[in-house]
Amino acid sequence: MKTLFLLLTFLMTSVIADEFNPPSDSSYVAWKTRKRMFLFKEVIPIGVSKNINIKKSVNNDFTIIIPKDSFDSGDSDRDKEVVLILKGKKNPNIEFNFNLSKLDIINLKSGDLKNIKGKLNATDSPIDVTFSISLNEDNKEAIDVKYEGNFSHFGIKPPKVAGGAVAKVYDELTLMGTILFSDLMI
Repeated sequence: MKTLFLLLTFLMTSVIADEFNPPSDSSYVAWKTRKRMFLFKEVIPIGVSKNINIKKSVNNDFTIIIPKDSFDSGDSDRDKEVVLILKGKKNPNIEFNFNLSKLDIINLKSGDLKNIKGKLNATDSPIDVTFSISLNEDNKEAIDVKYEGNFSHFGIKPPKVAGGAVAKVYDELTLMGTILFSDLMI
């Protein structure tokens, strides 16, 4: 009986996180969320893309473009589902548009700029978002970016399987990554 109790306690409280080893040699972006599996296990899936295209205009308007089908979570079925949820057939890319003044660029490189505000288009229409930023601890020629929010902010209903009995994604979403200054062309 004690063994059964311990097993049930473990199943009800365990959190399984996908292994996440961020690339150190290139820019990348990733999404992370949390879901419940079979009413007991908490799982934290993470999808990573190193397929990033950054465009910069002469007045320091930036567009970061990531193909929706470039994210790899280690589960190809989940990756295909993410593309469907993000309406990938209609719009194949995620785009983040923002502007940095010359002073912002100086502050970014020194680590004094703490946020970047812009428009993120993940589905049909751009949404205002603010990414927190910091200099990368391992590479001072890169920044780490992070947004903690939820699916509903983007008009996305968190998916579930069998009414949530098999799997239920929580309304939690973290977007994160590392962007090299050389990719930003600054």
